[in-house]
Amino acid sequence: MPRRSGSLVHAAAHAFGAACLLFSLAASATGLVVIAHPESGLVNLSRSQVIQYYTGRAKSAPGGEPVAMIDVEPARARFYQALLGRDVAEIDAYWARLKFSGQTLPPMLVLTDEAALERVARQRNAIAYINEDKVDKRVRVVLKLDQ
Repeated sequence: MPRRSGSLVHAAAHAFGAACLLFSLAASATGLVVIAHPESGLVNLSRSQVIQYYTGRAKSAPGGEPVAMIDVEPARARFYQALLGRDVAEIDAYWARLKFSGQTLPPMLVLTDEAALERVARQRNAIAYINEDKVDKRVRVVLKLDQ
């Protein structure tokens, strides 16, 4: 009987630890937002517009100014999964075809949310996606992605 009780306590401790881990992961996984320069002509973008930009089908803002898309490596897989339901390998293959055919170039790649923030703050026609909790006054949120 003591052995059984110890097993139950041990199992309960593992279950509690797993629940704590899941809670902390959920709490740390913030949503993704698409950002633009606060003075750009991009105010509220629809999901469809962001898809058009990030697939190379649209290249300019409504006023005609070209839009520079920025991919952010830590969030890249989450972004394309949330936006298109596709994994990064599919996206890379898609862009390789477009690049090879000479149609267009893929988005610029940066390695951190901060690098994306800095680029968008400096480049009026740039858009990027970052974790929502990283947004600051240098940029404007133009779309919040549901995950």
